Amino acid sequence: MSKVVCITGMHRSGTSLLASWLYEQGLKLDSGGFVGSAVGNKKGHFEDEEIMRFQADLIKNARFESKGWVVKRPIQVNGFDEGVQEILKKREAMPQWGWKDPRTVLLLNEWNKTIKDLKFVFIWREADGVINSLIKRKKKSKHPLDQISLINSYKCWVHYNRTILDFYKQNPTDCVLINLDNFLNQDKKVFEFLKDEFELHLIFKPLNSLVENSMFSEKSTNWIRKIYNVFFKTHQLEKELLKFSLKV
Repeated sequence: MSKVVCITGMHRSGTSLLASWLYEQGLKLDSGGFVGSAVGNKKGHFEDEEIMRFQADLIKNARFESKGWVVKRPIQVNGFDEGVQEILKKREAMPQWGWKDPRTVLLLNEWNKTIKDLKFVFIWREADGVINSLIKRKKKSKHPLDQISLINSYKCWVHYNRTILDFYKQNPTDCVLINLDNFLNQDKKVFEFLKDEFELHLIFKPLNSLVENSMFSEKSTNWIRKIYNVFFKTHQLEKELLKFSLKV
């Protein structure tokens, strides 16, 4: 039976970095091609294009205005069971594989019901860093998918991370929750957990060979974001996420 790993988290939380690191260590993450690079991800997203488009289409069909990712409350999708079969068929001979896509947060229960013993690697980042990164990307990019308002940025951060936390609590043995800052500083311990607890066959490569920590330095907060942090209680959710995160 294949070992299958899902890598996900809120957008701009380090999912691409985590995926690229695991890919370099031997985890197969695509079956035919990755999504190309873009503003904010010059090295690429490390997203399997087939899975990304499959999920984005399901989400857009459920909520057209979402652009396939701007979702602020639970959704019900149609057609998952039928569409996922072709994806799984292409990968059934792989002894170890996975995929990375933040959109998976919105479809956790569907994937969990479909793939037996599926393991979930969640990465999360403090709201301030995510919001600043989304705003920076919006200013640099003209692509419609990158256009998101400040209030929707906060609503998405809360919804995605609350969904992750609730799912983790229901399935703790099949999940690991990783704080981005801890990952940047303790990649060897994260590697040891994934290798030992999830029984993945990986070859360790230091994270600093792929990235500089300065890439994730967006933590300044202006008075507007301070108000939003109070309104959406992001600090409260961050404390709860940290409580259940991998201790490193």
